[in-house]
Amino acid sequence: MRQSGALTEHAVAVARDPAAGSEHGAASTCPVCATADLVCGKWTLLIVHALAADARRFCELEQTLAGISPRTLSVRLRALEEAGLVARVPRTPDGAHAYALTDMGRELLPVIEAMERFGRRWLGGSEGPCGGR
Repeated sequence: MRQSGALTEHAVAVARDPAAGSEHGAASTCPVCATADLVCGKWTLLIVHALAADARRFCELEQTLAGISPRTLSVRLRALEEAGLVARVPRTPDGAHAYALTDMGRELLPVIEAMERFGRRWLGGSEGPCGGR
């Protein structure tokens, strides 16, 4: 599986049409493969986790996700928006916008919470780049 700075065009195609196939070489109808293709890119799950509680502006995400470059964050947000996991939403009367999870993005939260429990129990993690919500 490719780990690029953005969701691969293929992963976005799989999100829109599971019949497009999987990078994992498994049957295109495998829901695990299709989901992995969509969310396994670097920073994807961390961005989704950071948006779990509320919409956030770009600068807030940048502060929350220690170590992500502004360029990478911009590319990832654009790709997540194109894939349907994240939406840009108006935040203030002055026209500033924020990023929020869509219904599709919120569907991933139980998966991320299970990963968090696993990491705490088996890997000794306490807080990651998301810093807790």
